[in-house]
Amino acid sequence: MKLKIMIFILGVALLGCEKEVKEVIRPVQTEVVSSLPQKLYLEYPAIVISENETLLSFRVAGAIEKMEVEIGSFVKKGDVIARMDKRDYEVQLKAFENKSKVAKGAYESAKAVAENARKQYQRVETLYKEKAIPKKSYDEALAGVKSASAGELAMLSQYQEALQGVENCKNQLKDTELKAPYDGYISKKIMGEGSVVGAGIPVVAISSESSKQQVRINVSERDIKGIESGVGEFIIDNKHYKLQVAEIGKVMSVGKMTYPVTFNFIENSSDILVDTMGMVKLESDTQERDEVTIPVEAIFERDGKSRVWVYSDGKVVSKEVEMVAPYDNGKIIISGVEVGEKVVTRGVHELSEEQKVKELQPFTETNVGKVL
Repeated sequence: MKLKIMIFILGVALLGCEKEVKEVIRPVQTEVVSSLPQKLYLEYPAIVISENETLLSFRVAGAIEKMEVEIGSFVKKGDVIARMDKRDYEVQLKAFENKSKVAKGAYESAKAVAENARKQYQRVETLYKEKAIPKKSYDEALAGVKSASAGELAMLSQYQEALQGVENCKNQLKDTELKAPYDGYISKKIMGEGSVVGAGIPVVAISSESSKQQVRINVSERDIKGIESGVGEFIIDNKHYKLQVAEIGKVMSVGKMTYPVTFNFIENSSDILVDTMGMVKLESDTQERDEVTIPVEAIFERDGKSRVWVYSDGKVVSKEVEMVAPYDNGKIIISGVEVGEKVVTRGVHELSEEQKVKELQPFTETNVGKVL
C-alpha cells in the first residue's frame, strides 16, 4: 500500500514538473521591413532669417533708458536706435576734467621750475668754465636742473594721462547712444528698456534695405548629400512657399552634429517676418542610403538603446537600431535591419531573446486578429 502511494506521489510530481517546463508560445504580429522609395520627402524645423543681418550692441555697459525703434522700423545711417543711462559716464567725465585741470596746473608749475633751473644751470656752467665759482656750485646747479626736468616730465605724464582719461570718457559718453551703421530695417529686438547690458551684448538686429529673407534648417550628415538638388518648400499655416538651396554649411555644429542649410525664397515672401518658425519639406535622393522603414510600434527601448524584435523560423531575436527620421503612415526610418526581414509590431514588450512565437495572419476585414 505504501509503495502504491509513493508511486502516485512521484507521478504527480513528474506531471507538475512537465507543466512547469512547458514553454509558452506567444502569438505575435509581424511586418516585412520595407526599403526606402527612390525619392524621399523629409521635413525639418525651420526659421526665417535675413540675408544680411547685423547684431548691434553698445560698446559700454549700463541700463537701457530708451528704445527708439520697434521691429520693422526703418532707420537711416546714424539714426539713434537706443539710449543708455549716461549719468555715471557724465560723472566720470566731470571727475577726469577736474583731474586734468589740476594736472595741468601742476605741470605748468613744474615746467616753470624746470625752465628756471635750466637758466640757472646755464649761468653757473658759464661761470664754472671761467673758473669763477667752485665745482661744488656747478654740481648743485646740475643736480637741480636734473631734478626739475624729471619733475616736469612726471607732471607732463600725469597731465597727458588725465587728458586721455577725458577723451576716453567723452567716447564712452558718446557710446551710450546706439546708432544705425547703415540704412535698413530693425529685424529683431533682443533687449528692451530697463535691461542692464554689458558691452558687446546684442540689443537689436538690423537688416540692410536690400536684404532678402531666407530660411535656415539644420541637417544631419546622413541627409546632407540627398538635398544637393536644392528644391524644397517652406510650410507655415498651410501655406507653401517654394525654396532653392542658397548655401550648404561646410562646418558641422559640434553640439547638434548637424550642418546649417540656407534657402532662398523663389517667390514673393514679403508677408513672412524674420524669426518666423515653420517646416521645410525636401525631396531627398535615397540611392546611396541604407535605411529602411518599419512601423513605429515595432521600436522598444532596452538598456537605453532602441531595438526591434526580428522574427525568423518561429523565434525572435532583438537587434539594435538607429532611428533616423519620422516617415509616412505611422512608419519610421531606421538603420540596423535588412530589407525583407520581419519585425514584430505587436506584443514587443512581452517577449524575450530566442522566445518561440506564433506568427499571426495580417489584419483583414474578415480576420481582425488578436490585440496583444
